[in-house]
Amino acid sequence: MMSQKLSTHGRVHTHCRKIYLGMLTLALFIITVGGEGASVVNFVHSGATLLSGGLEDCLAPFDETCIGGVAVVSAYIRHHIDATDEATLFIPKCDRTSPFVQMHNMTWAVNRLVLHEHFNWPVFRSSLSLLTSSRDLAYLRTSDMPLLITNALIPPSNPWYDFTKLVHFDAQSRLAVLYILTDSQPNSWPGIDSALNGLDHIAEVNAGVTGKDRWVPLVFYDDYLGFEEFLEAVSAHENPPQVVLTSTGPDAVSQYGQTVSRGGPWVGRCEESKKRSHRFRIFLDANNSVTNMTLVVDDLEALPMAMKDDQYVEDQNFLRGEAEGASKNDPIV
Repeated sequence: MMSQKLSTHGRVHTHCRKIYLGMLTLALFIITVGGEGASVVNFVHSGATLLSGGLEDCLAPFDETCIGGVAVVSAYIRHHIDATDEATLFIPKCDRTSPFVQMHNMTWAVNRLVLHEHFNWPVFRSSLSLLTSSRDLAYLRTSDMPLLITNALIPPSNPWYDFTKLVHFDAQSRLAVLYILTDSQPNSWPGIDSALNGLDHIAEVNAGVTGKDRWVPLVFYDDYLGFEEFLEAVSAHENPPQVVLTSTGPDAVSQYGQTVSRGGPWVGRCEESKKRSHRFRIFLDANNSVTNMTLVVDDLEALPMAMKDDQYVEDQNFLRGEAEGASKNDPIV
């Protein structure tokens, strides 16, 4: 009887020891991967147009002609957030050339109606030529959805003066984003100097801030030339970025693959595409330092049926209504 009790006690002790070792292994795994307080945030880049297809496409939300467009980008983002609860930042591009925009009563200003009033995105991006346009863009200019351009030279006399941002501080993701355009255009400032000034400003804001409240400096370099020189300059700066992203260009960008870190900022590249969205998953430790970065490419021409939810239907119906209004202005009809 005594031996049976001892045997049972031994088995219980062994079982408990296995559970303890399993929990210890799991704890060590968590520490290795990210540690306590680790998190993941996302930065999404896409050149998606406002509509999913042309003016006469996507007559109903489930039509096979519903291809691309910001409604599809939004669906991917929404379902990713629902699945992971990861903060995600998307900075849409101003659509200025599509027939929808050209024929809409609001012309370029319809971007505000769609991107901010409907989708509630807080900031947008565009080329520097927007700053010198002679069009009536009073409705597009708003502090609720400012234009993000870090290296813009805007005099007080320019109507865009009060409606641009040099740095976008995103409260949910804690990403502090600089957006650098080619500095060979009018109204531009040297990209390297602008980036360094922006990084210094982020460092000043971060002074005295600790833990998950710290801002993560991210630079998007939207130019086909000079990337190597730019990357070297910002990496050597006393306040370097943690992430540098760029659109695909011929200037040796391909050597970095999609995401890589070589003792400095994490570097990622993607294309400016209307057919795809690029989601950079940025892994942060307890002090919001980047520990890893991966890239997920979503096909805007093949949104899974499971993601075509009620919100997607609402988005497409709203856009269809605006498209029908624009179609009435078609000069050929």
